[in-house]
Amino acid sequence: MLKRVSRYIFNSGMARLLCLVVSLVGVSTTIAWLSVGVVSASDTDMCTVTKKALDEASRIRGLSPAAPVPCVVRSRQEIEKFLKETIAEKFPKDTLEMEQLTYRAIGLVPDDYDYVHGIVTAYVQQIGGYYDPDKKLFVMLDTMPESMQLPLAIHELTHALQDQRFNLTKFLEPTKMNNDELMARAALVEGDATAVMQDYMNSRGRKEKAGREVTTRDVPVPVPAALERVLLFPYIQGLTFARRILREGGFAGINDAFARPPSTSREILHPEQYITRAFM
Repeated sequence: MLKRVSRYIFNSGMARLLCLVVSLVGVSTTIAWLSVGVVSASDTDMCTVTKKALDEASRIRGLSPAAPVPCVVRSRQEIEKFLKETIAEKFPKDTLEMEQLTYRAIGLVPDDYDYVHGIVTAYVQQIGGYYDPDKKLFVMLDTMPESMQLPLAIHELTHALQDQRFNLTKFLEPTKMNNDELMARAALVEGDATAVMQDYMNSRGRKEKAGREVTTRDVPVPVPAALERVLLFPYIQGLTFARRILREGGFAGINDAFARPPSTSREILHPEQYITRAFM
């Protein structure tokens, strides 16, 4: 039953909504104080990790940065406001309302569940920062603990390296691919960045004889189970996919995957099928 539910979601508008929210690691608006060049001392302090993080991401990922990446700091409220505004802009209100009624009717979500608000809340509760390929900058949450600022920045600046090399805006373009293809590509993007972050954390743990791997499931997701699987798919299954590609050909193999991207979520779940199609 859950497999049928997941298949339905992937082929529905909700998968596109979820992919839009995932892709918002690469979409942003300009903060007013950034436009006039005013940055507070605390913002400057938090952003000092950016250069080191870009160097570490470049070293692990094997991609040289084409340009430095500016950093800004935002509150959780600012990020939530932006997500809601972007969803409102990208999805007609009546479409979202109809989808919500449909998902309630078939039992995917409770009758009192506002799935747009729920999805946004889930991301806002977990988000520590994101990379914006439109503005070419890295955004960090203003309450991000100091101990996690560098690992977070390494993950997001891996997206910057991806963008500089592969153009994320075109790579994740909803108007030119179906929902399943969009989800598969999002899984490659997030799996790659998560693998780089984990490699850094594992290396640091060995050197300091402390620490542990960071996983997406460290933070619970406040959404119904059927949606949780889709919400976490790019991170959890994307990481598994990336690790399989890395075993076969290292990060050069990941580069090849960007050139010949997976076309379905099935290929993410079964990397051997992707490898057979793309490279054999």
